[in-house]
Amino acid sequence: MAMTKKKEEKLVNIEELAGIQYFGLGGVTQSCLEAIVRLVHYGDRINRARLLTSKEHHHAFILDINNEETVAIKSGFASGYGGTGPKGLSIALQILYKHHVDIEEYEVNDEFIERLDLSCLLREDLETLDNAPPIRPSRYHDYIYEHSPTPITGLQSYNSQVVKNEFPVVIPFHILDDRLLEFALIFSDNPDTAIKDGFRRLETIISERANIHDEVGVKLFSSAFLGDAAPLTWEGEHKGEKVARAQMFTGTFGAYRNPRMHKEKKMTGAENLREFLLLNELYHLEASAIQAKS
Repeated sequence: MAMTKKKEEKLVNIEELAGIQYFGLGGVTQSCLEAIVRLVHYGDRINRARLLTSKEHHHAFILDINNEETVAIKSGFASGYGGTGPKGLSIALQILYKHHVDIEEYEVNDEFIERLDLSCLLREDLETLDNAPPIRPSRYHDYIYEHSPTPITGLQSYNSQVVKNEFPVVIPFHILDDRLLEFALIFSDNPDTAIKDGFRRLETIISERANIHDEVGVKLFSSAFLGDAAPLTWEGEHKGEKVARAQMFTGTFGAYRNPRMHKEKKMTGAENLREFLLLNELYHLEASAIQAKS
C-alpha cells in the first residue's frame, strides 16, 4: 500500500508541473547565454523576455517564443558584483534588446529559481508570475551598462559588436547549393581549402557546360556568359541583367578567388563565410543558366 501511495503522490506532482522547455545549466553563464543565442540564431521569434531576479542577485529568464511557447533559461546570470555572471547578463540583455524583444524584470524568491534550475517549475509558479507586477522603475538598463564587455555609446542600449561576437560563424544550409555540401562540411576546420576547391569545381562545371576547355577563371566566365555568341545565358532576363549576372562571375573571381590563390592573407571566420556565400550564389546562378539558342 505504501508503494502505491508513493506512486500516486508522484503522479499528482507531475500534473502540477508547468509544461515548458528548459535551456542552459544553472550557475553556468556561458551555457545559458548560448541557449539564448541559439534561439535567436535558429530563427525562433522571442516575443517577450521576463528577467527573473532573486534576493541573492541570481537571474534567469522566462521567454515567450513563437506561438504561445514558453522557454525557461536557467540562472547562469548574476548582478551586484564583478565577474562572468554580470557580464553574461549584460550580453544577454543586449542581444534581446537589439532583436526588439520586450523586456521586463520580476522579483522571485529563491525557491522559484531553485525549481527552475531543476527543470520543475509548477503551473502555480507561472500563474504567480503572470499576476506579478514588473519592477518599477525599470532597471535592466543598469545591468547592461555596468558590465558590458565594451562600452556602449550614444543612445543605443547595446554594443553591436558585443552582440555579433556571441553568434557563431555558421553556414545557412537551407540556401546552400547541394554541389557545395562536401565543401561546407569541412568549412569550419579548413575554410581555405573549402573555398578554393569550390571555385575549382565551379570552373570545371562551367567549362564542361560551355564546352570551353582552353580558358580558366575570368576569361572562361567572359567567354561562357558575355557577348552575343556566349554559349550560356539566362532565359527571360533583359540584356543588362544578363551582363550584370555574368559580371558577378568575373568580378567575384577577380576580387576574391585570385587573391586567395596568389596571396597569403589571414582571414577572419566572418570574411571566409561571406566569401563562401558569394561562391554559393555563383553556383545558384550557374544552375539557372541555360544553353543559348544558336
